[in-house]
Amino acid sequence: MRCALIVAGLLSVFAGAGLAYAEAPESAPSSQMAEPAPAKRVYWNAVAGGIWNSADGAVQVAIGYSGARNSSSEAKASALRACKQSGRNCEAGEAFNFGCLYITTGRKKGAAGWVSRATSADTTKRCNEVYASCKTPIGGCVE
Repeated sequence: MRCALIVAGLLSVFAGAGLAYAEAPESAPSSQMAEPAPAKRVYWNAVAGGIWNSADGAVQVAIGYSGARNSSSEAKASALRACKQSGRNCEAGEAFNFGCLYITTGRKKGAAGWVSRATSADTTKRCNEVYASCKTPIGGCVE
């Protein structure tokens, strides 16, 4: 009993002196530890364009957009396939793993071509500066 009174007296002295005692929190069991965030998946996109003359000599143009792909080479291959579905002499540009990429075709008397920019609006604007008639751009964005 005497020991209990001494301990109680010491606790009241410590409390009166503004001293505090706190236990360190126990470590979380391994089954409750947070899993590391999965690595962010990287996607790629690309465009392709081709220009050729038809049998009557008219300039023809075709374009293709890859959509989001798992690698640079897949993006280029997909853009080429899309371009070749409607045209010839198709060549893929660089593939990108960030940002946006749009492409469109344009025509003016005796000429045709394609324009590619980072936004649909910039693609249309540049196309209209170069050609008399432009189609709606195709493309999209990857992060």
